[in-house]
Amino acid sequence: MHDMKNLMIPPILSKIINLPCCRKYIGEWGSIRLGFGEKISHISKDSDRFYGEWKLGTYGSNWQMLTEGKLIFSAHNNLTNLELYETLQKLNLGTIKEIAEFDDTIQINFDTDDLSLIFLKPADGDSEVVHFFMPNNLYAEYNLIDGWVV
Repeated sequence: MHDMKNLMIPPILSKIINLPCCRKYIGEWGSIRLGFGEKISHISKDSDRFYGEWKLGTYGSNWQMLTEGKLIFSAHNNLTNLELYETLQKLNLGTIKEIAEFDDTIQINFDTDDLSLIFLKPADGDSEVVHFFMPNNLYAEYNLIDGWVV
């Protein structure tokens, strides 16, 4: 028998609150990757030569960007990856002011333009909804099986 899901947002994630967004990237299949805090240099095939010291994103989940509760664009709204990337670059995400969880969706609320990024249940059968890469090689994710795992 499987234990109950851990629905409590890990306290360590509070450290990403108020860090500035320093990287906005769209990967394969419309995946989204955002960086926050200090810029960390790296060598990669990505167009960006740095990551944020904090990274959040998803590989297989659908996600939506909203302003004032209205959909601006999403991973699965027939935009190409380049169009998603260009649209994302136009947004000023500022800093994260809140991370919230509602019925297996994770909502990231930003401090600018009433923007929210919502991570929905994965469309590809995967269980990961959202992940966070943190300083000191820490990792957290929210998945449909276990809830929050650090």
